[in-house]
Amino acid sequence: MKRRWAKGICLLLAFVCGITLAAPTQAYAAAELDYRKKVVSLAGIMTVNSLDETVTRAEFAAFLVGSTTLRGNASQFYSRDVFADVPAASPFSGYVRLATENGWMSAYLGGLFKPDQPITLQEAIRAVLTMLEYSNADFPNNQVDGRLAKYYYLELDHGISKNLTDTLTRQDCVNLFYNLLKTKTKSGKVFGEAIGITLTSDGEVNPIELADFTLKGPEVVTKRRELSEFIPFTASEGNFFINGRATTYDIIRQTTYNEGFVVIYYNTASKTVWAYSQNGDQTDRAVIRGEIQNIYYQSATVMTPSGVTIDGYDYTFALKSSEMQFAFSVFGDIKVGDVVTLICEVTTNSDGDVSGYTVVDYIYE
Repeated sequence: MKRRWAKGICLLLAFVCGITLAAPTQAYAAAELDYRKKVVSLAGIMTVNSLDETVTRAEFAAFLVGSTTLRGNASQFYSRDVFADVPAASPFSGYVRLATENGWMSAYLGGLFKPDQPITLQEAIRAVLTMLEYSNADFPNNQVDGRLAKYYYLELDHGISKNLTDTLTRQDCVNLFYNLLKTKTKSGKVFGEAIGITLTSDGEVNPIELADFTLKGPEVVTKRRELSEFIPFTASEGNFFINGRATTYDIIRQTTYNEGFVVIYYNTASKTVWAYSQNGDQTDRAVIRGEIQNIYYQSATVMTPSGVTIDGYDYTFALKSSEMQFAFSVFGDIKVGDVVTLICEVTTNSDGDVSGYTVVDYIYE
């Protein structure tokens, strides 16, 4: 099996940093958000699917734990019931337990956590300020107004336009956790330093140090091999996602067995594994695997393939980099008859249907 390392993301992040300085306002905002998405993903906090998707309280608990050094402890609590509505079988049970035991979040009267209820800005502010070492004693006159004022003072609101009772989307959480990573705690330390975050000279998170030599993959894990053979840390230390959702080591193992394989990336610094399955829910990435039966090229040049037939299915795709354009060209390594795994970004139309794929990584056998 031959594979290529996913190092292009470092260059992409550097490119995003550069273009934002001279771009128009709208392009600047889009580039800044894309930059922030990649940072929180590389940091092991969250994987972004639909930016407009509402975040639940259980998911928010996972984001909170993922932004701290406790991230590797979550799986230790999966065998324990937390609340009546968060049983041990829930993939969020460990995160909910850690978030509540550390006082970042709390349950409702009657002992319910309401894991599927959307998180509000007010709840989120209380959580992140608690993580920044602020307590009720810091807001003696009015807890709600005092916390809101501190939230604005620390510029945790950058990129977020919501009222206290509004629910948060994944885009809001991208901005909130990016802001959190670079904010100083009450005692004066940059919050993200605990998980290896460094800041650039202008006070932004340095993505290159996060990406360089720490993001590994893609790797194809088949049911003939254990996931543990591919990652340099134990399952109990890991923070796991599958198809963009928080999950457990055991669920990834079961998915591998049921579907025959999964594709993984992992970050050694954050001890985070991102797994993608071929038959999983549609996310921002898709995995296509099988034997290449035909490669189609644009009429103008054989250096730019426009589609491929894999196991009888035709796929229209674009190629992200010149490296991949060459690999799929008549001069490259990938030929008809090869078994290939394509990791793709998904393009959808206005109806939400898949309209194309952009190949960002590949592995061929």
